[in-house]
Amino acid sequence: MMAFSLWLVGTWMMGVSLGGGGLAVSTAQAAPPKDSPAVEQARQVLLKSLARYREQAPGIEPVVLAHPSLEAIFPKQVFFVVRFRQFPVGRVPPPGLDVSNIFVVPPGQEPLRIGKSEQLQKFFQQQAQAVTEEKLARQAVTAWLVLLQELHQDGFYQFEVLEKEIAVQKQEGLKASGRSVVMRGGNGQLQVSLSFDASGKLSQASEQVQLRPGPRPICQARKLLDPDPIVRRMAEQELLYLGRSAEEYLREQRQQADPDLRQAIDRLLKRIEREDR
Repeated sequence: MMAFSLWLVGTWMMGVSLGGGGLAVSTAQAAPPKDSPAVEQARQVLLKSLARYREQAPGIEPVVLAHPSLEAIFPKQVFFVVRFRQFPVGRVPPPGLDVSNIFVVPPGQEPLRIGKSEQLQKFFQQQAQAVTEEKLARQAVTAWLVLLQELHQDGFYQFEVLEKEIAVQKQEGLKASGRSVVMRGGNGQLQVSLSFDASGKLSQASEQVQLRPGPRPICQARKLLDPDPIVRRMAEQELLYLGRSAEEYLREQRQQADPDLRQAIDRLLKRIEREDR
């Protein structure tokens, strides 16, 4: 409780500034992105589309999102994620973008942006393969959860889609449901239920989002040498809890630190590396 309280104080003190788009690596259990001309071509199309945002967000850069379920349900589209880092200092996305954005590049078409669940539902209705068999229904649930994870990702959650738990019922069409749980970075889950009509088109979708974030890097590095030993221990415990996801933050803080704090950060980085093996 004490460590979580320190994080809440840090969150309250966090400043927000307009800056470049910090990317978060996708936490979906993704297959390696395909290094293919089609993917590179899609990237170039998206970069051209994002050029209008670069004056306000000069660091904006898309990351490929690949997953077998996406390939099964959307075989012709290429997916990317653009996320604006919120920790330790929040970066405000330019008008027209959200903190977390999914971009889909269909072949020969302009990129589509998905920033909210309503847009995700519309995308499934218009672009998904016809879901007329149980296997495809399971893949559709997984694909939805993979994308939903990204919409709620802040760079520190680690999700897992419980594919073995996905349930499929045969009605007039098919109804499938499943969930993704937080494995690290907080607790909670994402649930979805999808109904498909007899032709395999999505007819209804419902979601439940229950997420509670854990500690996030705010000011903990500066507290590693605090005069109060309790504060020092709390800061260290939170950074150890974050593990490798805190490395970028710690290395940034190290560049600004005095020699004593650099040594403390180096010790913590070595411990994170040792304990994460």
